[in-house]
Amino acid sequence: MRYIIIGGGAAGSFCALTAALEGHTVTLIEKNALLMKKLGITGKGRCNLTNLCDNDEFIANIFSGGNFIRSSLSKLPPTKLVDFFQDKLGFPLTVERGNRVFPQNGGAVDVVLAIKNRMIRENVRIITDTALSLIIEGNTVTGARCEHDDYIGERVVIACGGVSYPVTGSTGDGYSLARQAGHNTATPTAALVPLLTREDTSDVAELLLKNITATLFKNDKAVFKEQGEIGFETYGLSGALALTASCYIKGEANWKLRIDCKPALSEETLDARLLREIQDGAANAGDLLRKILPKGLDRLVAKRASIKRDTPTAIMTKAKRLAIVGAVKRLDFGITGKRPIEEAIVTNGGVCLDEIDPRTMKSKLVNGLYVIGETLDIAGLTGGFNLHCAFATGYAAATAD
Repeated sequence: MRYIIIGGGAAGSFCALTAALEGHTVTLIEKNALLMKKLGITGKGRCNLTNLCDNDEFIANIFSGGNFIRSSLSKLPPTKLVDFFQDKLGFPLTVERGNRVFPQNGGAVDVVLAIKNRMIRENVRIITDTALSLIIEGNTVTGARCEHDDYIGERVVIACGGVSYPVTGSTGDGYSLARQAGHNTATPTAALVPLLTREDTSDVAELLLKNITATLFKNDKAVFKEQGEIGFETYGLSGALALTASCYIKGEANWKLRIDCKPALSEETLDARLLREIQDGAANAGDLLRKILPKGLDRLVAKRASIKRDTPTAIMTKAKRLAIVGAVKRLDFGITGKRPIEEAIVTNGGVCLDEIDPRTMKSKLVNGLYVIGETLDIAGLTGGFNLHCAFATGYAAATAD
């Protein structure tokens, strides 16, 4: 069987390698000079490959297309992907907090090289070209027409990604190709993207808080709560918790993100801690805040508590202490929107899933066409889920009967 795979990202490259290992003849077409550019920067260069949880928990972390991914996930569960990397690529992995799987040595660039080198060993033909259109004869896709040549095969796989991080080559090409074959696409929107805040955060830009709890409120009703890390930017909030919260923000509403900077302490315990620090010599409010908070956050909390940092602790009232406690435990930010989709980690939207066979990724509308990876309307939370979906859908297309 001849495979023509359009797109050399994570999904396309994994599909190409798997198809070659299955004994097929594979041509991989990628418009960039480098393969897997987005994979090479994922996880801030560390590359969270998958999440070693059971399938039900995995699907619970897919907020768009969870039921669709069930079939391909059963073919390539996280344990099988780990075995693939360690046995077929000789690439040892390690499991970290939250069941997240990372390279044991090296990072994202090493993952890219491991996949590419094995593809070369398996005689995958890698072409640098730009796919302009599908070659369609009757009701069958028979190849891809590119800028420099035509490529013919029995199975044509669209693996062009979405529209997030366009500098890596994800510019929506796959949507156009799929529409040529009659497929519909859901409008792409940003998923896993930083948040814009009503409050000014420029004074604490680049500050990263770890082991805090973030709660997202929609019209004063909590819709998401999780512990982890969050970052501050000149425009608002970034970091894992902000990115996850962005997936829940849809439509017009009063959105608010509350940060509990000391989730391990109750308000009473925190107030007792303040009293101890005062007794131990904290001279003024600034000294007091610096003893309990990371550098930079002390100024923001003082502002929120409406207390001057040079206020002597000797004259600090209980009401002022409780104002500090409230600002530490309930550091609220009004959410006014999200950063542009170009800055999103993944795209929510893409080829409509009811037009694709979830067992094989084959088009239900035309013969010979398969769609995988982020080109599909699939998106999940952080933690290795999105990258695994790319691998699993690629695997399903490469091993289809």
